Amino acid sequence: MDLRRLVDNVYTLDGVEDVLGEAPPSDLYAQELGGMVAVLMGEEGDELGRFEYKPTGKPKAIATAAGPFLRRKFVAPAAARELVLPENVMLKVELSFVGSLAFDTALVSDTLTFVEKGSAPLKEWCQLGALKDKLAVQVQLVQSIEGGGFRIGDAYSSTPEPAL
Repeated sequence: MDLRRLVDNVYTLDGVEDVLGEAPPSDLYAQELGGMVAVLMGEEGDELGRFEYKPTGKPKAIATAAGPFLRRKFVAPAAARELVLPENVMLKVELSFVGSLAFDTALVSDTLTFVEKGSAPLKEWCQLGALKDKLAVQVQLVQSIEGGGFRIGDAYSSTPEPAL
């Protein structure tokens, strides 16, 4: 290990993954996404519901300002589509990555509030994470009838495209 490199980079954390023997986030998140679970959380952090999403189709390669990514659709289970979301709920998405560096992680939204923005059907998106952080999930929120409340819809993950 080069001590000079360690000292030079300690303040910016450049290359810290190499020093600590860890993979950078882009390598970790480029592994296959093996599972996605949406968890509804109340204001006190209590769990209101847990829904396992199923992947559908093949991931689609997309070019972004943050680099090449794979976008994949996950279908919400029927139970999630039927549940009307209460006010001031948070959404946590738990993700399981499989591969040689398998791991689990989670992203949590801010508190969600719902405001009537026109006539139904209405669709909104809740984004968790960001492409600049190498992991993003978008969950669709749907109000199918006027005044009927929002329900969870399908979700999309965006993860770095694996290096060849």
